[in-house]
Amino acid sequence: MFLAEWFGTQCQYSFFQSNKTATFDDVIMSQFKRKTRLKNKDVLNDPLLSTCYVGLRCHSMICLDWRQICDGSINCEHGEDEPDECVLLETNECKNDEHRCRSGMCIPRTFLVDFSVDCMDLSDETETYNSWPVESACSAIPMLICDFRLCDMGYFSCEDGQCIHLSSRDHESSCRNLRDVLLRQSLLTSTQNGSKRSNNINSECRHLMLCLSQKNTLYLDPSACLKCECTEQTVDARRYLQYFRKHCPSSFLFQNEADFLHPFVQSLYHNTPEYSSEWWLPTHFCYNQSQCPTFPITGSPLIDGLICIENNQIKHSLRVYGDFELLFSACSSPHTSTLADDSRLFYCDRSMKFISKYRLSDNSVDCFYKEDEFVNVTFMSTLNLTYHFKSKATDQWFARPLIGGGICEDYSDTLYIGGCKTASDIGCQFLRGLYTPPVYYVFQENCNGILKIRNYTVGDETDETNCEEWRWPQNRPRDGYWDDINGEDELNCPNTIYSYITHKSFNCSVSEHYCMRKSGVVECLSKERAGDNITNCVGTTDERTRSCAFLYPLHPFECANFDCIPLFALCDGHRDCPGDDDELICPEYYRCEYPDFTCNKGNVCIGRTRQCDGIIDCQPNGEDELFCDLASRRITQFSLDKIEEYPRVIDSSDLMITTTTLHSFASLPVNVLLKSESFNPTEAWFCNRGIIIKTRSL
Repeated sequence: MFLAEWFGTQCQYSFFQSNKTATFDDVIMSQFKRKTRLKNKDVLNDPLLSTCYVGLRCHSMICLDWRQICDGSINCEHGEDEPDECVLLETNECKNDEHRCRSGMCIPRTFLVDFSVDCMDLSDETETYNSWPVESACSAIPMLICDFRLCDMGYFSCEDGQCIHLSSRDHESSCRNLRDVLLRQSLLTSTQNGSKRSNNINSECRHLMLCLSQKNTLYLDPSACLKCECTEQTVDARRYLQYFRKHCPSSFLFQNEADFLHPFVQSLYHNTPEYSSEWWLPTHFCYNQSQCPTFPITGSPLIDGLICIENNQIKHSLRVYGDFELLFSACSSPHTSTLADDSRLFYCDRSMKFISKYRLSDNSVDCFYKEDEFVNVTFMSTLNLTYHFKSKATDQWFARPLIGGGICEDYSDTLYIGGCKTASDIGCQFLRGLYTPPVYYVFQENCNGILKIRNYTVGDETDETNCEEWRWPQNRPRDGYWDDINGEDELNCPNTIYSYITHKSFNCSVSEHYCMRKSGVVECLSKERAGDNITNCVGTTDERTRSCAFLYPLHPFECANFDCIPLFALCDGHRDCPGDDDELICPEYYRCEYPDFTCNKGNVCIGRTRQCDGIIDCQPNGEDELFCDLASRRITQFSLDKIEEYPRVIDSSDLMITTTTLHSFASLPVNVLLKSESFNPTEAWFCNRGIIIKTRSL
């Protein structure tokens, strides 16, 4: 349906567009496409580009996003954003036919693992349970998931669905709408103006502390950066210690970009010989005890009536940036007898924090000392955790979105018939806990390329043992799957992508596979060295029968530490493998605007949905299909992958995995352009994720 030029009760409104035949979808996509990359000065000169939750006003560094209310992290000086009512999210219980999200939200159990995100914390789907690799594209894409997405503990909400580690200075970890710049600038401005609780430090001391982060200095005074001699790289020079000793007071409060809990938590520095070895780091973190009566670490009153804990007491326990926020989350749920008597809650004794019992053993740390992930098995058995999966032979519990890939030591989470590829598959019903299979293994699943029987073997044989004896006809179709242990059956096969990349792109002989080394260089590996139980190639591409590609088809790329990750995590600018293996294979792939995929060293950009789609879009070398054969599955004569309940509940053609949906939006053509003469580029950000309209006087 096309839009009229003017609308409203008196035709007083109109969209910013030049094409009168545009649809509303065109208008939305046009505005989001106009969101060009902002500059720091854009948001600093116009704070209204950031939205505010007007239902709560308090002393905080910037106005709060609605996602920061009841998120377990105290952002207001007196804790107004974490009122007592927030505990209702922890005590909430769902009905028998519902599933409880990590956040406490209830959804119908049939919505669990249905390839469409329904929980606001994204915890109902396997692909998004632990991370969402395409979140940074939220600012440029009109997706509902971006509008309601909640951030996990330790992450900063960019107010549009993107969540970042605030302390990170990596380029990829900045808010695309630069909301974090507003916060950092506010922190430094409060330091520049002097805290009401601290003795004002002189300009020399303040300048020295600001120079420790050149990035921060740019927010306030671009010219000041040129005057900085002491930086993060030269901070340990002795002459700067002497400067610190000369100009800074014996104790003072100073805030930098890492103090994301300010003003509730403040950083204290000491200018004394005792702390001279790392003078640039805060010696203590201080808080108001009246707002946090119980805290897991003992402190002392050192300045302005604040209780301060020594940095040395906690810095070795801080594994990641979010742990600092996790430590102080104990302040949002102080111990009371009422909470202690509530059977719906679990008390982390050492961390001094109440959480829902359903947060236990869910692969998400909620207590600073991890009591929630290391719970006594006898105690776990008494809780009746209906939203968890209990392994058959071991005392293990897992959140249901995590099972199905062999996460249990006895692999009992894989003992079901068929797969889970559409929401109506019986395999998906098993993952939801709605179906218990009468048998776990049938004949047709022998040698189908998916290891089904592991711990329940006979004579060390499984359903995938000795499959090389089941010889296929010589004229069988080449499917990309290594039927031979050394992959010889996929070499020199005309009209296959793997053969093209191997023999054309990398010039390997008919008896060699392409093999990427840890150095990032692609070489050729003889077939005699493939399948010899020695890993030679990145991703374990030469040892298919014992790698992630064989054990976990949905996560076929194997990191050097044996972690398994999906193919869409390759070359996305995010470090998914601890050794950076997933980004090592694409050292020049960051020249296109994310989430696009880069071809030919940045000369061509294609949509991410065209990666691993079976078509070579990156000519002539086919980078977009590199490693995609890891996901290939054997063509079987009898397949149970499509066993579904009858009648069908959901048409599989209507189902799209969240990441696929996001990428498809990103590649939509936009033919409607906004009027450049009446539309300032920064105005596209003004309504956050809303649509700008213009009005006329009547």
